[in-house]
Amino acid sequence: MAEDRPGALTIRRSVLAALLTFPLAVGACGSEPSSPTDKIKDPVESDSDEGDEDKEPAKPRDAGKPPAKGDAGVTKPTGTDAGKPPAKQAGLPCNVAKVLETHCAECHGSPPNWGAPMSLVDHDDFVGMAPVTKSIKVDALVKARMNDKAKPMPPKKPMSAADKAILEDWLAAGAEAGEGDDSCIVKTPEVTTGDENNKPTHPDAVCYELRNHGKSGPADKTKYKIGPGEIYGEFYFDAPWKEPSVMVSFRTLADQTRLLHHWLMYKTQGSEPDGTVSSGIGSHIGGNVQLLAGWALGGSDITLPDGIAATMPAPGGKIMIEWHYYNQTETQQEDNSGVEVCVIPSSKIEPKNVASMTWVGNENLGGSSLLGVAGIAGMAPMKETKVQDTCTPKLTGLPAGEPVRIFSFTPHMHQLGTHMRTWIARKDGKVEKVHDEAFQFDSQISYRQEPLHEIWPGDKIVNECTFFNSTTSPVGFGPSSNQEMCYQFVYAYPANALVNGVSSLTGATNTCWDNKPADAARLIGLAK
Repeated sequence: MAEDRPGALTIRRSVLAALLTFPLAVGACGSEPSSPTDKIKDPVESDSDEGDEDKEPAKPRDAGKPPAKGDAGVTKPTGTDAGKPPAKQAGLPCNVAKVLETHCAECHGSPPNWGAPMSLVDHDDFVGMAPVTKSIKVDALVKARMNDKAKPMPPKKPMSAADKAILEDWLAAGAEAGEGDDSCIVKTPEVTTGDENNKPTHPDAVCYELRNHGKSGPADKTKYKIGPGEIYGEFYFDAPWKEPSVMVSFRTLADQTRLLHHWLMYKTQGSEPDGTVSSGIGSHIGGNVQLLAGWALGGSDITLPDGIAATMPAPGGKIMIEWHYYNQTETQQEDNSGVEVCVIPSSKIEPKNVASMTWVGNENLGGSSLLGVAGIAGMAPMKETKVQDTCTPKLTGLPAGEPVRIFSFTPHMHQLGTHMRTWIARKDGKVEKVHDEAFQFDSQISYRQEPLHEIWPGDKIVNECTFFNSTTSPVGFGPSSNQEMCYQFVYAYPANALVNGVSSLTGATNTCWDNKPADAARLIGLAK
């Protein structure tokens, strides 16, 4: 049951599961619109004892140890004839293959990674219909995404004009296969995980790996089994540190990169034993959970600023890491991804410099929230919708004469999100713009704030999400990427000072919104 607080929801998760519709979304590098009828599925159960070995509990590792580096590069196909593709594999013109290797291969390699819907490594990959919608050919989809002003491909770094011209000219000429010596296959680079530069600098940092596994129990070493479709897996751990500790960095340790979409790490109040594995629905209503950290496609590993650390559970306290998987194959897959958490003793940092993450945003999308009295109509099709709200923080635990200090923003929407803006509405009536960036579902990055933004008593935070519903149906709030969200995740210290406790449909308690979009619209208007 949720704690008593304004607007608290006390709905059981079984009831919420019956109310939610979770369409499958391709949502990843090069994603295309997906079917609204597919559902989130439970993991495939297996009674097999294969690989069921004793597993050591989470243990420290060398702080910041870098992953192995892979190679990359466009290669001539090998076969019986030098310079020709292997049997039954048609190559690409080598200049086209080089561009694809430079800009696309990390996601659209063979096999595809990070949830990308298809490979783009040889000629056959371009000649068929797009694998999800099956209503547009792959070559036409590639051209459209390259020129999509709102969500261009590639998402992180634009192509040079010369590279883009090579692809566009080839597509316009019919996307013909390479011939003879001018026939190349794009080599998929080895995908490394965890930023080798993301090393905690504190001399007392100790790092722990919290790995996914297939069966409940702290000694399990089997891999987590993932059936076809969109799946949430929940993995419970007892905090492994032996003394009160705070987090100084985290990084993603990906195993099957083609299956991963995001993870969220929560502090929970549950009683699940260490090592418990369960399926989820992407919401934790009634669970009284607090978000500690997270990562999504295109996101970065995080090292907190020097002198700052983030709150973590007490030794033996409950941690739950929720992984969101997209298995776009037709067969069961296995995964052993994890999260590396680096901590220092709490005694090594001033209490006022211990930070936490706060959810700022709005769950009332298009005039209706998921469980609101207005129904679940959601945002109208083929239209732009702006969603706004205001956060009035309670400033709990704020020392006298000190502000709350914000050092990071991480915007989060889904496939229809196009832009996010955030303001600070000062007590004296001034409005200060602090975030104004286009949003791409494929590249959910964090924005470090320098100088830090200060929130004083009487100040408010205003947030606005812009969506364009390019589908033919209304879209409302929900955890599936065919539904939508509007969150600005704010890292600030001291911990929980921004929280005002208004309930969330995710079940999180470290939230701040007032459900007053009209007030938000007025304040946003002042900043224009």
